[in-house]
Amino acid sequence: MSNTSKFRATIVQHYAGYCQTLATDLNAYDPKDKEDFPLVIESALRAGMEIKDIADMAMTPVYNVKRWMNGTHCPPLLVRKTVTENVSKSLRDSSTAMFGSGSLVVEL
Repeated sequence: MSNTSKFRATIVQHYAGYCQTLATDLNAYDPKDKEDFPLVIESALRAGMEIKDIADMAMTPVYNVKRWMNGTHCPPLLVRKTVTENVSKSLRDSSTAMFGSGSLVVEL
């Protein structure tokens, strides 16, 4: 195994672990807590999701997600719960896919 493929394998392993940890941490979020909801959005973005992905999950325009992120508006409880569950599932799925496939293109 070359140094490049060792590096790639290490990056894939760490990124998959990060996504898995984040997904687990999201389980601790209580959707009744409006104040911390922007952190759910921020976590998803840091893990590589796009704002459009989150908007699609919530069936809402991108500008609403941006308002949620900056705290000027908070969606209803059911939307917070749905988004949190879908982000967590998406992170788990991408973690499994990355680890299972062993290939990942990382944009640094």
